[in-house]
Amino acid sequence: MIDEKKLIKRVKEEPTDGMYTHEIIEVIEQQPKIGEWIPCSERMPEECENVLVWYEYFRYGDYNRMFQTYGIGYHVEGHWRGDVNGVKARCIAWMPLPEPYNE
Repeated sequence: MIDEKKLIKRVKEEPTDGMYTHEIIEVIEQQPKIGEWIPCSERMPEECENVLVWYEYFRYGDYNRMFQTYGIGYHVEGHWRGDVNGVKARCIAWMPLPEPYNE
C-alpha cells in the first residue's frame, strides 16, 4: 500500500524522467490506499481476503433501529462472512488490513 497524498506531492515537486505527471498520478490513484475506506458500491475486495469492514445491522428490542460498527470480514460469491452479522447486516465500506507486526 502507498500513502497516495505524499506520493502525488513528491511527483509534482520532482522531475519525472520521460513520463507525464498526469500519467503517473493516474497510476498512483489506482493503487490500494492507506487508511481510506473504499465504498462497496465502488469496488469489492478479492474473494476470501480478510479486510476491515464498516457495516450496519438492525437491532430489535428496546433499540429497533439500524446500528453501524466495524469488524474483520471477507466475502464469498457476493455474501459477507466473519464479523459482518446481524439482522439485515449490510457492508457499507472496507479497507485492507495493515501488515502484521514484525520485530
